[in-house]
Amino acid sequence: MSEEIIIRFNDLDIGSHSFDFEIDKEFFEKFDYYDFINCNLKIKIDLIKDVGILTLIMNIKGSVEVECDRCLDSLTIPIDSNETLFIKEGENNNDSDNDNIIHISKDDIEINLSNHIFDIIVLSLPMKKIHPSNENGESTCNATQLAYLTSNNEEKIDPRWEALNKLKN
Repeated sequence: MSEEIIIRFNDLDIGSHSFDFEIDKEFFEKFDYYDFINCNLKIKIDLIKDVGILTLIMNIKGSVEVECDRCLDSLTIPIDSNETLFIKEGENNNDSDNDNIIHISKDDIEINLSNHIFDIIVLSLPMKKIHPSNENGESTCNATQLAYLTSNNEEKIDPRWEALNKLKN
């Protein structure tokens, strides 16, 4: 498994090149991101080198295992993401509106894509990570946990607060 995703491009000929990487949850822990129980992702990067510009076509496939936001059971989320990144030599020419363009120095010989890969994966996750409903529209979350959460488990109110609530009313 790869700790960092670094591509050394200065030795490459003009044309197309492919790179393969695998990452696991240790990759994310280096970013202090501990939301994954397990992670198995494969990254394929097709690099097209031309004069003054690199085009990176990144395909990320696999799955991550997280806790369900509703029942806290394990939930596997498939990841299938495609992104294109352009790397230009020279100074920033006001491309700040486009996150897919990176400017590098003419002296740079490699690029570390770890931060970009991290962002792509984390941003591809759904906001709510919950088990999907079955064909009948019923939740597939842990039934015991859902029953506990939906039951009327009202705690007895402390008598001191009860007296204060009477004053409020």
